Amino acid sequence: MKKFVGMVLGVAIVALASGCASSVSGSHVIYGVVADVDSNPVPGAIVTSDPPSASVSTDKDGRYMIKGVKAGEYTLRASKMGYVSTPAKIAVRSLDFVQADIRLVPEEMIPSASPQVYVEPPAAPQAEPAPAAEQPQAGEEKENSGKAWWEKK
Repeated sequence: MKKFVGMVLGVAIVALASGCASSVSGSHVIYGVVADVDSNPVPGAIVTSDPPSASVSTDKDGRYMIKGVKAGEYTLRASKMGYVSTPAKIAVRSLDFVQADIRLVPEEMIPSASPQVYVEPPAAPQAEPAPAAEQPQAGEEKENSGKAWWEKK
């Protein structure tokens, strides 16, 4: 009986120790603010990490928090329609909380890799306008007033 209790107690200690080790290794927090190039917060941006740990959305003040992160090196990116992300590389080591602010650049500020040039198609050839009927000048009388302009010669 004493052997059985000792064995159960030993298994419980090993299980508890391995559970604590895994919770400690994944107990780090990455937090920060997503802002544009003018330091204005960007609400509703999605923050992801590589290697993947979580995907979170920024609040109305551009703040985010990723909990339960394991120690290691990460590249963080934020995404939102109309913006291009500048990645933030961080190392999560012994600190429980690691700050990583991310900048988003409006797409219109990024020069296009291949400039788009609009070339207007050539104009369609136009037919010569038909000559207008000869009109008498003021004070002049019409000759052959009963004939059309093409019948005058």
